[in-house]
Amino acid sequence: MWQERIAEWLLYDEKEPMLFTRIYFWIFFAVCLAGYSLLYRKNVLRNVYLFIFSLFFYYKSGGYYFSLLIFSTLVDYAIGLGLGASSKKNIRLLLVATSVFVNL
Repeated sequence: MWQERIAEWLLYDEKEPMLFTRIYFWIFFAVCLAGYSLLYRKNVLRNVYLFIFSLFFYYKSGGYYFSLLIFSTLVDYAIGLGLGASSKKNIRLLLVATSVFVNL
């Protein structure tokens, strides 16, 4: 019984997105804050933890639009690597323009 409720809660429901006014959000927030306080001094684990919780929150509140967030993040990360590796002004401008275009 409780496994089914947890499974239902983990799936996105268009009719019941996670909103700040719902009790599920505040339970989620309390769990997130508790985990954050346990991982406060471990930077890498803390960042991974917050990244996973953020993705789950975006998924629960906006559905599959979180895939756009992942795509945008990966593209910007790759472009950032390219910017760091390039010293040519034209290539850097092209990379920045590509980032702006993809994010719009």
